[in-house]
Amino acid sequence: MSYLRKMFTLSILSFKGSNISVNGHQYVINKLLVPFLEITFFYIVTMYFRGNEYRYLEFMLIGNSVYMVSLSTVMGIVFTIARDREIGMLPIVLISPIRKSNLFIAKSVLHIIEGVLLGCIGFIFSVLFLGLEIELDSAFLVFVILFLISLSMASLGILLGCLTMILKDTIAFANFALLFLLFVSGVNFPAEELPMSLAFFSKLSPLYYGLEVIRGIIVSKTFSIESLVSMLLVSLGYFLLSICIFKTIEMFALKKSTYE
Repeated sequence: MSYLRKMFTLSILSFKGSNISVNGHQYVINKLLVPFLEITFFYIVTMYFRGNEYRYLEFMLIGNSVYMVSLSTVMGIVFTIARDREIGMLPIVLISPIRKSNLFIAKSVLHIIEGVLLGCIGFIFSVLFLGLEIELDSAFLVFVILFLISLSMASLGILLGCLTMILKDTIAFANFALLFLLFVSGVNFPAEELPMSLAFFSKLSPLYYGLEVIRGIIVSKTFSIESLVSMLLVSLGYFLLSICIFKTIEMFALKKSTYE
């Protein structure tokens, strides 16, 4: 119990540290206003070019509401790890007597929760103002899947965070990765419409499988166990890969006697 309390305390401190330079107004703008404007923008674009042909509006609203989860979770984790390196705390944290997998999990917990909450807010916004319909019976299941998506995207955030110890500007790289996910994961248009050279990458995205599950629940009232398992397996692969990358970096760091 004491160990869990220490892990949760580390989560809180990491979350506060990643937002220490952000006041309340900036937080609302970054976490709520910008995503709402993004959803509204794509809603208007879809309405203008495609109307509700083949329920594209519904398709787009679900995609962007779930994308809010990915954006918050991944960028929050990457920024937390990048800031630790920027202020010189990362080497100290990494030599602490704690399993590194637990360390990365602790740094991710509150960002995972934040991602789920923002995803819920995105769905509420879409239902109240943009006409998305979600049956009340499906709401709890959608919430559970949002949590699993946030958990899965956290593994990608940890992987990108590990690259902080290699790349100089990981934030820019993470932004590029998220824009690429936006394009290949079927957020605003079906991934099946992608050329074959890019369709392959959609299968490597946990977000792609998560969207398949949630769209099945909301639109066709079905539940894809296969997509859910695929999402969890892909995210597990990213987490294990991040641990392997870190172990490799740690090995070279021991030889050079520095993490820098």
